[in-house]
Amino acid sequence: MKNKTLNIKATHFDLNDEIRDYVETRINYLDKFIDATDQDQAIFNVEVGKTTAIQHTGEIFRAEMNLTVHGNSYRTESTRDNLITAIDQATHELEHQLVHHKTKRNTLFKRGAKQIKKFLRLGDE
Repeated sequence: MKNKTLNIKATHFDLNDEIRDYVETRINYLDKFIDATDQDQAIFNVEVGKTTAIQHTGEIFRAEMNLTVHGNSYRTESTRDNLITAIDQATHELEHQLVHHKTKRNTLFKRGAKQIKKFLRLGDE
């Protein structure tokens, strides 16, 4: 995206360049699901970290992604035993939400176009 805003926050651990680059790569993957006209208005808020500072086993890594684009908000959260897996799962869920919204919008557009076409045909008779 050209002018997207990306905010990455780390909770209960230090954010290194490797994780920051991985999050940016996963966010850039989502660019193709956002319309070109809305890309400059996209705001990504990503929070990665541990659920608690003292827990050492189990599902302790968490990734939360919030996307606001052209008045629509999308939110996803994933808790896993590996930070990379949590980021991947959250990205996948956000991708699913974006595809669902885009499909729904296109279906409504086609339905409206069919109604207009039907109305125009009835006007010719």
